[in-house]
Amino acid sequence: MGAGKFSFKRVVLGSGSFSFEEVMFENVDVSFERTSFGFEKVSFYKSWFHTLSLRFCHLDGFIDLRVQQCLSIDLSNTIVRDIIDLNPHEFNSVVQTLYMGGMRLIGRFYIDWKRNQVKSLINSQTQSSHRLRAEQFRILKENFKNLGLYNSEDYAYVEFKRNESRANLTESVAQNRLRGLYQYPLYWFKLVLFDNAGLYATSPVRVLITMVNSFIVFSLLYLLLLWKTSADIVASVDDHLSM
Repeated sequence: MGAGKFSFKRVVLGSGSFSFEEVMFENVDVSFERTSFGFEKVSFYKSWFHTLSLRFCHLDGFIDLRVQQCLSIDLSNTIVRDIIDLNPHEFNSVVQTLYMGGMRLIGRFYIDWKRNQVKSLINSQTQSSHRLRAEQFRILKENFKNLGLYNSEDYAYVEFKRNESRANLTESVAQNRLRGLYQYPLYWFKLVLFDNAGLYATSPVRVLITMVNSFIVFSLLYLLLLWKTSADIVASVDDHLSM
């Protein structure tokens, strides 16, 4: 199909099922904004879109978003009561950007952190602020926790904290540029201490390595002082015992 737009906004649909499966709209922007889906199942399985917008929709039942290819899927300000599935196992789904700002996720969102490249899906939002991205990673973090995907929960938590930290920095400097004199050093200090050292306490191995490296550095520094200066070890208690 040629390039264009398909708009299905502010429509109230009845019961049953709604199928948009294997639709070839690779050059079409499809919008169902503010549509009320009363169906038990809404399927976009293996379809091709340029963009797909479900903004401000009330999504009940099972929403099959396992598309074949789509530049962006917009789920901003949706209310998700039951299930959204964006994790196909039969084929690779190619989605570049996913918008979830303002989503109220009551149900479950099935998405794979690695296969769906979730980090890239959210961070590719060029028009979104760090605060909005942080909120979306927080939603995903809670979702992965409810699904029992604890590694994915940790990944989402790290990205949430990173974007939250950047948001705090940019918002503070935007209010008063003079705050940058201490906000930037504070930001870099937290980046090294919390992020690089231990991935916000989600990587025990990295924390252990940081502790060992710190011990080695301080030990070498101490030996260097003994070698280059007149420093010496002085016991706080006499070595010999008085009779």
